[in-house]
Amino acid sequence: MVMRAMRERMKPILWIAIIGFLGTIVFAWGMGSASGVGCQEAPVVLVVNGEEVPWHEYYQLAEGLFRMKVARERSRMGSFYDSSVEPLFRELTSQEAIRLLIEDYAVRQQAEEWGLMVTEYEISQTIEAAPYFREENGAFSRRLYSDFLREQGTTDEEYRSQLGRQLLVEKIHSIIFDAVYVPEPMVRAEFVEQNQFASADFVVISYGDFIGEIELTEGEVQEFYEDHPEEFMAPAQASVDYISIPFDDLYAKVELSEESLRAYYEQVKDDEAAAGRIHARHILFMIPPEADEARIAAAESKAVGVIERLSTGEDFDALFAEFAREAPADPTAEPPKVISEDLGFFSPGEMVPEFEKAAYALKVGEFTPEPVRTDFGWHVIQRESDIPAYEEVRDELENQLRMDQAMRAADQFYQTLSQALSEGKSLEEAASLIPDTQILKAGPFAEDAIIMDERIGHFDLFRDIAFDLKPGQVSGIIHRSHQDPTDPDAIFKRDLYVLRVTGRVPARPYPLEEIRGRVEAEVLNLKAGEKADNFAHEILERSEEVGLDRAAEEAGFAVISADQITRDGNIPGVGVAPKAARIAFELSPGELSGVVRDREKFYLVRGGSVTEPSSRAYGQQLEELRQNMILASKNSFYRAWVEPLAAQAEVDNRLDEILEEFARRREEAEQAAREREG
Repeated sequence: MVMRAMRERMKPILWIAIIGFLGTIVFAWGMGSASGVGCQEAPVVLVVNGEEVPWHEYYQLAEGLFRMKVARERSRMGSFYDSSVEPLFRELTSQEAIRLLIEDYAVRQQAEEWGLMVTEYEISQTIEAAPYFREENGAFSRRLYSDFLREQGTTDEEYRSQLGRQLLVEKIHSIIFDAVYVPEPMVRAEFVEQNQFASADFVVISYGDFIGEIELTEGEVQEFYEDHPEEFMAPAQASVDYISIPFDDLYAKVELSEESLRAYYEQVKDDEAAAGRIHARHILFMIPPEADEARIAAAESKAVGVIERLSTGEDFDALFAEFAREAPADPTAEPPKVISEDLGFFSPGEMVPEFEKAAYALKVGEFTPEPVRTDFGWHVIQRESDIPAYEEVRDELENQLRMDQAMRAADQFYQTLSQALSEGKSLEEAASLIPDTQILKAGPFAEDAIIMDERIGHFDLFRDIAFDLKPGQVSGIIHRSHQDPTDPDAIFKRDLYVLRVTGRVPARPYPLEEIRGRVEAEVLNLKAGEKADNFAHEILERSEEVGLDRAAEEAGFAVISADQITRDGNIPGVGVAPKAARIAFELSPGELSGVVRDREKFYLVRGGSVTEPSSRAYGQQLEELRQNMILASKNSFYRAWVEPLAAQAEVDNRLDEILEEFARRREEAEQAAREREG
């Protein structure tokens, strides 16, 4: 409970740090000096009108855009999400990040050309006005601001510089947006469009009303099939041979002995110690935010009492259990006055600073000699053994060791296949280099197939590559990531494929007998539409003589009266018919429309009334509607201004060069690692 809160408080800080750290890792690994002594100066991704854009700005923006896109697609596609599209997502979000950076720099440069500037006073005022830098009494807190800078891993100078850039962009936005004006008549017209309702009478004649009356001849079916070949084309098909190296197979083949697991345990112990992770428990006497001095002192006194009992020889386990009984089972209940909590293992930076400092100062088995104060209350902390027992972590170690060895095998097989393919070896020769690997066959499958066969399943990248290659060509290595939100290791599991196209059938018309049902349905629908159209015109002509109600009754159709018809096409009692709904707003009361075709139905419409929205409703919605229209206009106006500005900028895009260098240095590092292992 408290552990979660302590860590949650650190999350925004840690997340920002993690993004920056990931960028540092990518750069240090891919662009650092080969000797490993240090890293080169961070590369410049773009030069916009002579101003350099550093790598970390690009990386953080591109990574954020990529993660958002993946999250949206996962939410939209659910179980049908295919991670094979992620390389395309990375390319798209990379391009989007480049575009946004060019626009951002061009806009700020334009602001400077116009003489706009942000003073140090404006920056200071913005900082002091921020609510998260204020005490409860509303006064600016230098302590909170300093804590923020420390937590973000930045300095006052760096933060003020970033804030100044942001304020400068906001100034130019305000200048541009001041030119946006939405006159009241436009607001009223939009309001009327959204809030008018019509009433009307409808006769609906559907294609389906006549399907049963139609008899098809073989000649009609044959003629339609021959006249519309483009509607009955079979997609191109491909057949392939391929080899597959599933990660799960590599994982299952790993053989582990108890001795190897214990040896791995000893290695992990050393790694954990090197990482600085420790294990602690605490007894916490809670202090609510509104507590007065007397209550704070009372809680401290109780914590002191616990330490005195420990000092006289009482067992921490017994006291821990004693106070644990006071913790409520219901997490929604009022917080307890005291709790016991095992915090598990944590690393530097995961806990609030006061707690972390005290915990790391202890030796294994020691408890704090005096209570430790944090925003949560008074803590009595005991440091536990930094290394869990072998039996406690055996299963986890076994999984991790299997994962490590399977990943090593996958890397080794990747290098083997990559080398073989670069030397022009055949698929059979490449397969012979991988133990227990056979040539499999798939297809023929269609160019738009979702599932190629039962072994491959849904794998769009595999299919697309099969249609990019010529018959006889061998692909490169195709990666496929596992997708299982319940498996924390899924992201590390990648299956490997290599395929060769063995046959290709071009797109061609299906034989009539294979799709006779489809052709007959099309002809039936066409003829039913013609009948419905003719019948609707007959009712219309009769209506001019005897009125709509009698004409519809004679034809066996009902007249449907509807009100609350909206301009977006919703007709109560009828359904969605945008064209028919629009007609209802245009007719005078009692006026009869012509025949209106809307999707696979025909409508006869008799005008009713149009209800205008009230002035009161207009007054209530005016400001919100105006603001929405202004926002839409601002966005449109801003895009019309910024896109030519960015297009005219002199841009030196160095991203491809950086990525090529990254790939080259990574290959050198991997080659060096293989040589050391060999």
